[in-house]
Amino acid sequence: MQVIAKIEKWAQQPDVQTQNGMTSKAQVVLRCPGGRNAEGFVGTVFGTVAGKPLAVGTIVVADVRFYTHEYEGKIFQDVNIFDLMQLKSPQQVGEHF
Repeated sequence: MQVIAKIEKWAQQPDVQTQNGMTSKAQVVLRCPGGRNAEGFVGTVFGTVAGKPLAVGTIVVADVRFYTHEYEGKIFQDVNIFDLMQLKSPQQVGEHF
């Protein structure tokens, strides 16, 4: 699902081991338009996207994917962000943030 959102927090995490070596990892908090009670996501970005942190307050288009899995009778949800593209003209979004 693609969303337009504002970056509220960018927390760089330690690199993680993959089958092909090491990759960058970051945890990102995104807030959608709609004011204080708008939808928000805490997701993880990997690879080159995580290696190029964006400033807090940056308006982006994000490709967000939700995954669920069961472990020992409990349901868990992972939120992964696969692409972050900075909007060139934040005025297009208006004052909805």
